[in-house]
Amino acid sequence: MTGNGIQTYDATATPQTSPFPMTTGIKIFAIPADAAEMVVKCTVDMRISEVADMATYFTIDALTTQAITLANSDFLYIRMDAEDGVLNFYFVLVN
Repeated sequence: MTGNGIQTYDATATPQTSPFPMTTGIKIFAIPADAAEMVVKCTVDMRISEVADMATYFTIDALTTQAITLANSDFLYIRMDAEDGVLNFYFVLVN
């Protein structure tokens, strides 16, 4: 995907920045309004979901770079599969 730039922090009131220390608890990332994708890479296996309780999710293996399409998304919920880790991420921005 071709974008107009990248952003290494989310859109929460107190931005979460990359690299971000993660625990097994659920973390909420607010998607910037002009973000088309979020590219992630974590030091441990992680789960991502569009629902807050993470009843449904997609697993991303440790040290794997994955682009997540965000069209019309407000939040992305992420948690580590089994242990603490570090999440590196950026948003691909389009105007």
